[in-house]
Amino acid sequence: MAQIVLIDTGTLNTEVNAIDDIVEIQANDVELTGPGYAGYRVIFVAKRNLGTIRDVLNSKHPEKQTAVNIPVANQWCFMEEKRVWKNASGLWCDLINRPKYPFSFQDITEAERDDLADEEVTIPIKNAILDKIVEKIHLDAENNVEVADLNP
Repeated sequence: MAQIVLIDTGTLNTEVNAIDDIVEIQANDVELTGPGYAGYRVIFVAKRNLGTIRDVLNSKHPEKQTAVNIPVANQWCFMEEKRVWKNASGLWCDLINRPKYPFSFQDITEAERDDLADEEVTIPIKNAILDKIVEKIHLDAENNVEVADLNP
């Protein structure tokens, strides 16, 4: 079993996070109690281990790169550099606002959260629920501006 720690009302800071942002993933033998976890929500995922959950999240990470603009060849200069990411259409976009927590449970219902903890729910159903985890870079409009020079 794995445990997914989410932002909840006790840890909400609207300038840097949102309700249901994934803060961390832990194995079931890690005790997530005490005042340090009081403001978070912990979701238990039966029949799925820490590695499986990490694999799901890793598959959702968009490709990111650093692009460099070299204004003049064979001359010392300062180079302009920017972070970019590849969107679902395969186009490079500016990465202006990187979210503190890149994934969210925002599209997973309360019933689905209960299903994740239920030992009787099948692994394919759990996988379908976990597939609804949202990658957040694309949610910010400023991150969706295409970089014309990097796209064919």
